[in-house]
Amino acid sequence: CPLGWHHHANNCYVIKFENVTWQVAKQRCHSMDSAMVSISSVKENAFVRGLFYSDTIWLGLEDFSSGSWRWEDGSPASFTYWQASAPSGQLGQDCVKMSHQRGKWNDCQCDLLLPYVCKMPENAITPFC
Repeated sequence: CPLGWHHHANNCYVIKFENVTWQVAKQRCHSMDSAMVSISSVKENAFVRGLFYSDTIWLGLEDFSSGSWRWEDGSPASFTYWQASAPSGQLGQDCVKMSHQRGKWNDCQCDLLLPYVCKMPENAITPFC
């Protein structure tokens, strides 16, 4: 993994403690040849939760593109870890944040300002020096 990234199960992850909108987080991850974090298991969810100490972070899950919950790369959410009241389905709550307290997910407005995690395969070729 590039310097400053964390390895877990064939992937590399980096946490960015800058508060930005979901769309800006997506752009920042892409600028690092990565994507916003997608999560496929309880173990991966626990790993990502362990990367941050702030209240909440962005996940790469959204439903504004297709009307169904999909990861930023377009793949369907085969694993989810919603909190009890989520997803609420309220108008405008098209993005997803993870709570540090229990690692649970909640749908929310995409213009909130939150930290984020980027993810890339461990064998990805990166332009980092």
